[in-house]
Amino acid sequence: MKSLFSIAIIGLGMFGGTTALAEASCDLDRGRSLFNKCAICHTNAADAGHSVGPNLFAIVGSMIGGASDYLYTEELKAYGKTWTLEVLDRFLKSPMTEIPGTTMAFAGFKKEADRKNLLCYLNLATQ
Repeated sequence: MKSLFSIAIIGLGMFGGTTALAEASCDLDRGRSLFNKCAICHTNAADAGHSVGPNLFAIVGSMIGGASDYLYTEELKAYGKTWTLEVLDRFLKSPMTEIPGTTMAFAGFKKEADRKNLLCYLNLATQ
């Protein structure tokens, strides 16, 4: 049985086309499944270390390039933003377009629904 969650998201244009409070339903199981593509390089558990890429546990709200025990590119560290759902959405759509110089060798999740479900999973299941 699929897990569907209704979450309130502030300032996430991909869920409502506005910065106002928007309601979004997401398929947490689909997000977990999509994370398998990320798991090739990333972990996402509180007690897990980094892999090829940094651990993504509790990524929403964290500083981009902020894990002190991971070696980021200068471009990623200089980006100077926080991983909000909106920034993660843009990055996951096209990592190398959003942060030129990133070494994340992934073309991106082109489907908005896939990004929404993956972000739901990262936001709710890894807190």
